[in-house]
Amino acid sequence: MIKFDCKHYFEWIDDKKSWQCAISRLTFFGSHLEMVIQTCEPVTVIVGKTSSGFFAFFKSQYTGIDLKSLFNIKDNIHQISSVCFDEEKAVTVAFAIERIGYLLSKPGHKRKPIKSVQDDDLPF
Repeated sequence: MIKFDCKHYFEWIDDKKSWQCAISRLTFFGSHLEMVIQTCEPVTVIVGKTSSGFFAFFKSQYTGIDLKSLFNIKDNIHQISSVCFDEEKAVTVAFAIERIGYLLSKPGHKRKPIKSVQDDDLPF
């Protein structure tokens, strides 16, 4: 399990919230990866790289989005919430994508497909 912290200012309640979430499963397929993010209900997201940037596909919603960067949390929250999630879930997904982004962002770095990744496998 890969744990990460989320922090976000919610304008509609005029408050900044922090919470901890986790990626319970991460499967790397070489060109893309699939992760299960634990929120109030599990969310399965496929994240990959295209010639013009990155994408995220949400299996339960049968929809996807283009992402300019895996590390721009603010823009990704906006993109994700406009497609299929409430703001808190979008924040959680954006932080999860940022947490594992290094796996897809290194150009020319070859990785073998793996079954799962744990916190101990991460470089930070």
